[in-house]
Amino acid sequence: MRYMAIMNFSMNRDIIDELQSDWNKQRPELDPEPMGVVLRIQVLAKILGDQTAERLQRFDLQWWQYDVLSALRSKGEPFIMAATELAADLWRRVGKGMTGVPNGGRVPEVY
Repeated sequence: MRYMAIMNFSMNRDIIDELQSDWNKQRPELDPEPMGVVLRIQVLAKILGDQTAERLQRFDLQWWQYDVLSALRSKGEPFIMAATELAADLWRRVGKGMTGVPNGGRVPEVY
């Protein structure tokens, strides 16, 4: 029964299905399925990112500010970190500078 629900869901075609179909017509020797998976992940990431940004805006926060507060909070009281420790922690957390941390996410050398 669960399988049927998945099958019914997959019968609703979207723009990604159309792109895969187009690629399949042009280059039948290539498998378009991986492209579909990546595109759907990107769409989902965009939706979740937009929803999160909207919620952060309610508190007058931007992503990078939330990342900083989250890093400080995760260390526990008194919620203080040295600048280089904070930068290194953010670097690990946000995927090497992908979320808009000031200065492009570049981290100074930690000595």
